[in-house]
Amino acid sequence: NYFVVGAGALGCELLKNMALMGVGAGARGSVTVTDMDAIEVSNLSRQFLFRRQHVGQLKSSTAAAAAKVINHSIKIRHMSHKVHPETEHIFDDRFWDRLDGVVNALDNIPARLYVDSKCISYRKPLLESGTLGAQANCQVIIPMLTESYGTQRDPEEQSIPMCTMHYYPNTIDHTIHWARDLFSGLFSKPGEEANKFVRDPAGFFKSLEKEENVSVCLQAVENVCSLMIVERPGSIEDCVYWARRQFEDRFSNDIKQLLHI
Repeated sequence: NYFVVGAGALGCELLKNMALMGVGAGARGSVTVTDMDAIEVSNLSRQFLFRRQHVGQLKSSTAAAAAKVINHSIKIRHMSHKVHPETEHIFDDRFWDRLDGVVNALDNIPARLYVDSKCISYRKPLLESGTLGAQANCQVIIPMLTESYGTQRDPEEQSIPMCTMHYYPNTIDHTIHWARDLFSGLFSKPGEEANKFVRDPAGFFKSLEKEENVSVCLQAVENVCSLMIVERPGSIEDCVYWARRQFEDRFSNDIKQLLHI
């Protein structure tokens, strides 16, 4: 009886492996997976149990159904609750006592520490894993034999995932970073790049030649063209029109598109 916390990129891989190994397929076995998030378009590039038609559905239910396709004998239950002090009436003593092990597939440190503390309390083995860009970690934690996850603290998270910041901000820090990122993209970087081009066109393009990231070069050229040609205002009315269009895109069209997806 295993408990998988998280059904994102790691969770999909772990559930696939469990289904192939037959975990939860025995007479008394089962797998429980929980994840409160819904599938987004940006997830499809790395969370391979999901397809375009699954966008908007719960990750846990979709991943559970995919695992069932891989192994028809697996007994898997999906949930959409956060493993948190507020849900201890759901994940109670009876729930933890019947488990043989726990697998973490989480994307934040506080949640990992909380699950780790529960595994310590109920003396359950924990497979801890995580990814950050090209980096990854895996830790096998055995009660009374190895150190726990909380014994050695990870460094503080330095960045906020782009999908969280743009689509599902849930803290004041997320909204502040979103606003700063938007302000920089609208008013800081385009103006700085246009000024560089005006002062020294040859130097501007020479600096782009040294840039290895092609998308950065294209964005810089697009910013200059947009600011100096395409969207260059000729009157106060043009400025008001531009501002009104930005507001409509950010606070109406983008939201409607997200809800539609």
